[in-house]
Amino acid sequence: MAKVFPHIEIETVKAAVSSKNIEKLLEGNPSYVVDCMNEPEAKAIVIDNCLEKKLKVVTAGETSMKVNPTLLQISDIKDVRSNY
Repeated sequence: MAKVFPHIEIETVKAAVSSKNIEKLLEGNPSYVVDCMNEPEAKAIVIDNCLEKKLKVVTAGETSMKVNPTLLQISDIKDVRSNY
């Protein structure tokens, strides 16, 4: 990403997200938070805290084991429903 956009600063964080450490993880007033986690509970913590702090968040979800890529849909996360 830095090769394509050399003028931006990217900080990657590999951590288990919890309500106990989310404040620390979101320190520094980031321009964007990019969520690439699979854990629904952790996603909810990140998204809730970003909304609360008015931080822009981009989230990516899994395709729920769908093997047909034409079934992939892009939507607002509030409209997502589980297939389980």
